[in-house]
Amino acid sequence: MGIYTGAAGDEITLATGQDLTEATKVEYHVVKPDGSSVTWAATRSSTAGSLTYTTGPEDLDQAGAYLIMAYVEWGEVSKHPGDPYILIVRTPGYDTATYLSTPATRPIDAVRLELGKEASLALLTDSEITYNLGRASSNVLLAAAFCAESIAGLYAGFVDKSMGGSSVSLSQKAEAWRKKADTLRMQAQNTSLTPRFTSSRPGRQNFWMGQHDNHGYYPPGMV
Repeated sequence: MGIYTGAAGDEITLATGQDLTEATKVEYHVVKPDGSSVTWAATRSSTAGSLTYTTGPEDLDQAGAYLIMAYVEWGEVSKHPGDPYILIVRTPGYDTATYLSTPATRPIDAVRLELGKEASLALLTDSEITYNLGRASSNVLLAAAFCAESIAGLYAGFVDKSMGGSSVSLSQKAEAWRKKADTLRMQAQNTSLTPRFTSSRPGRQNFWMGQHDNHGYYPPGMV
């Protein structure tokens, strides 16, 4: 499900991993896509140790990535507990994220499946995946690697804008996505896992990874 600019009534719940019974203040600290910071007045969720906030029409006024961090005070003690959350807010009628459960015939679905369906729906639009499929010459695994790199960059870009344990968590998420990108790239280079180039023309056809990127270079035997 997508969240769009101007939408109201979307509930955002974050687990803090803390006992909030004696908390004197609970908030969400939010960094908007333009870098500005705002505070949302969170409340205790019915789930122990969690906070929740329901968005109003003025909260999601920009398209892009929002960094949301729980903030809790216990008297003079305060912290940003739990993992920070990145919320992607899209433009109505323009940015869409879909999964039609047809990875065998729909490349966008195949890429989402490689990345993890839920994570990709939350963080990538169809147009972004289509762009990376073009960069990868329709190689699904390589396109997924490009997408994973983009997600890693998204998390890394918020590290300096977060605080304390939130920075550590974001760094770990960025590193995890970089490792996933490396794994997908290695799989893409394994010809037993990727589509082969074929033709009805007689004679051997030649295909190599990155042929559309490294202009002016030809493997031995190609000149």
